[in-house]
Amino acid sequence: MKEKGYDVRMLYMVTTKETRHIKTLHDESATKIVKFIKRAIQKGQLRFLDCCFGEQEEYGLTIHANETYASVFIHDAIKQRTYDYCNKKYGNDMTEVLLFGYDFCKACLCEDKDILFDIIIYFFETGRVNEKYEWYETDLS
Repeated sequence: MKEKGYDVRMLYMVTTKETRHIKTLHDESATKIVKFIKRAIQKGQLRFLDCCFGEQEEYGLTIHANETYASVFIHDAIKQRTYDYCNKKYGNDMTEVLLFGYDFCKACLCEDKDILFDIIIYFFETGRVNEKYEWYETDLS
């Protein structure tokens, strides 16, 4: 499989510090988010970490560590818009969504948050897709 997609250094996150009342909304580097999560785990401060597949086809993390409670949504800083993940519907109920230039079956990930988190963190750390899973090249034309 060819390496195709976005460099991790070009990916950013939209973060909200208060999810009930969105008072702060800003871009944050993916690297900084991963470092924050790792540091919270190492210090034993991570109380809650969840992955989600949102109603608008976005992927997100909810982080609760010490006094920090943040929702992190992945979006594409290159195109200056939230990614719609190129949702494709098929007659046999197979739905694929685009993640960083690659397609994968939505059903296997939305129900398994460990896999979703594994894919997101692996991409943030390496800039590559995790070869443990089956991937399909995406036609972006």
